[in-house]
Amino acid sequence: MKSIKKLISYINPFIKELYPLMFFGFIFHTTAQVLALAIIPVYYQKIIDNLFPEMIGSPVLYRYAYAAIAVFVIITIFYRIGDYIHAQLQSRLMIKLNKEVFHQFLNKDYHFYLDNFSGSLVAKFSKFSSAVVKIYDIINYNIIGTFIGLIAIFFILARESWYLVLLFGGWSLLYMLAATFWSKKRAKTSLVRTKSFSKLTGQLSDGVSNIAQVKSFGQEQYEEKYFESENENWGLLVRKDWNTFVHGLTVTSFINVFFQAGVVLMGVWLWNAEAISTGFVVLLLLYIRVLMARIRHLGKALPNLSSAVSDTREVIEIIEEVPTVSNINPEKIIEDDSAIRLKDISFTYPNGDHVFENFNLEIPEGQKIGIVGKSGSGKTTLVKLLLRFYDPDKGSLYIGKNNIKHLSQQEYRSRFLAFIPQETTLFHRSLKENIMYGNQNADEQLFNEIIKSSYVDEFASKLDEGYETKVGERGIRLSGGQRQRVGIARAMLKKDAPILIMDEATSALDSQSEQYIQESFEKLSEGRTTIVIAHRLSTIQKMDRILVMEHGKIVEDGSHVDLLKNEGLYSQLWNSQVGGFIND
Repeated sequence: MKSIKKLISYINPFIKELYPLMFFGFIFHTTAQVLALAIIPVYYQKIIDNLFPEMIGSPVLYRYAYAAIAVFVIITIFYRIGDYIHAQLQSRLMIKLNKEVFHQFLNKDYHFYLDNFSGSLVAKFSKFSSAVVKIYDIINYNIIGTFIGLIAIFFILARESWYLVLLFGGWSLLYMLAATFWSKKRAKTSLVRTKSFSKLTGQLSDGVSNIAQVKSFGQEQYEEKYFESENENWGLLVRKDWNTFVHGLTVTSFINVFFQAGVVLMGVWLWNAEAISTGFVVLLLLYIRVLMARIRHLGKALPNLSSAVSDTREVIEIIEEVPTVSNINPEKIIEDDSAIRLKDISFTYPNGDHVFENFNLEIPEGQKIGIVGKSGSGKTTLVKLLLRFYDPDKGSLYIGKNNIKHLSQQEYRSRFLAFIPQETTLFHRSLKENIMYGNQNADEQLFNEIIKSSYVDEFASKLDEGYETKVGERGIRLSGGQRQRVGIARAMLKKDAPILIMDEATSALDSQSEQYIQESFEKLSEGRTTIVIAHRLSTIQKMDRILVMEHGKIVEDGSHVDLLKNEGLYSQLWNSQVGGFIND
């Protein structure tokens, strides 16, 4: 019940405009259910009570028959109207929920995605809206409809005998207590099963997305065993979940058997005592029939309700997870220069890895700096802080007069940054769409200029459909160097961003491609505050300033020529290069 309340409180703001549809759909469907459950059997009773010889040819029988037919028609019409309303309601509800959950997923911080399989997240996302609709259906059709129909039956029975009301009421109470008890038990087993399935789909996605590594290392059997272990665990949990369901169904089935026996015996006893008519005995038997059918559906629906609630709980838990990087009450950007200032920065990763302690750095507007250092020196962490994938534990990071911790993440990155990562990943969309991702508003002239400057046109012209070619999942149809050129083209398109960050962006390029990119890079970085992280030191020779980092500290700071003269760590790195890379 708490989970359903939490779900309702979450989805309520997004479905307020659907209230009229919900109301009318409820009225039509519930009315149809009450007529079918409680009223139709009454007309059968009336007809049977009038089946004796002297009533042959009497119009009374026809009146009851015509009334029953009319109710049949009304039930059918109301059901179908309700179905049309709910088709509209549920489709709109699923669209709204999918949109909102996707929005929530997109706005989770960087660290969240390090801890979750993408396949698992997709599985949770895909189940959420359909689970909400299932919950709505079960509550509306199976629970509320049956409950109101039962109340109507109580009123009809009360006119003849309170014994029957007590019998039906006692059975209803006992059944609901048993069903609720087993529903709660299944809620626990369903949640564990659901989480196991999310992990299973995550492993499947992980294996499939890394299929090149699996095959190149000949590890198909290892992956099968790795998958099999979680698959077996999931199967055991499914079995336990279904056993819980069957246990509950067994208990409620015996309750129903005793109830049916009680109604039949009481009906015969009351008829013998001339307290009820023959038609009323038939009415009781019909009520047993329709109620048992409804209760069977309800008995199956309640565990399914628990299962559906479990499917929604995972997404609600994700949404409620407090992000480490927050966008609460962002301030407006102060239009100023693009100088970068890190003041007394201390930072430790959530896993406990400590990187910076009272770290300070100033980069004047328009200055081009290179950052070098062995693995673990803090280069990439510095970039993550600049990108605001993480906020520092202490200290401040300013762009001009703006403390980036107080800015909207999306607005900050969109307004200030052009980023080229070490490994460019692409969407399974056309090559042009992937390039235009850097600036959706770029005109054709700028696009043509950029594809030449980034040397994308050299390979794009050879593709089957040119720039309309789908590049495959994560850009698998392109080589690493080609993907990197696309990443550079994206950054070039974002020409108004005053800060350019390159994280070993030329590492996947051959010497010829690197030479081309170096030429375009000079155009790309012109007038921008530029930060380049590189293992290939030839990439940063011409930088205004080079920072050498070690253990989260800047140990050397100067130009390429000056640092070589100092014969310090930079000079050692330069002299120890193999093929142009830092030798770790």
